[in-house]
Amino acid sequence: MTKSKGQDNGVKWAFLIAGSKGYVNYRHQADVCHAYQVLKSGGLKDENIIVMMNDDIAYNFQNPYPGYIPNRPDGPNVYYNVPRDYTGNEATLRNFYSILRGDKKAIRREVKVHILRKGFKPDYWYWTSHGESDP
Repeated sequence: MTKSKGQDNGVKWAFLIAGSKGYVNYRHQADVCHAYQVLKSGGLKDENIIVMMNDDIAYNFQNPYPGYIPNRPDGPNVYYNVPRDYTGNEATLRNFYSILRGDKKAIRREVKVHILRKGFKPDYWYWTSHGESDP
């Protein structure tokens, strides 16, 4: 990837979003986790990867291997060490826009907020879903 206009020191950013929930939509969260593993193996740091997903499949009662998410048959656990920045009720369209704007005040959370700094844009976007309006 080349340096994005307005970003200093060549720092790369990625924003990974699974816009669906439930075990029936397993593939979306598994693919986001796989994208995270690919970016990490390519040298991107956790502080530059924002992950938004419902996070309801790893320990779902339907998962025969709790805490283990492969994205292909007999594949590795792509869920391993994936930061879960925005999950469950935090995986909202409102938070999505707030992250992009760098608006910390608009995000209601009790834990550390992981957003883009004002003026920064992700070098890599990955949104997987059915096209619904709310992640």
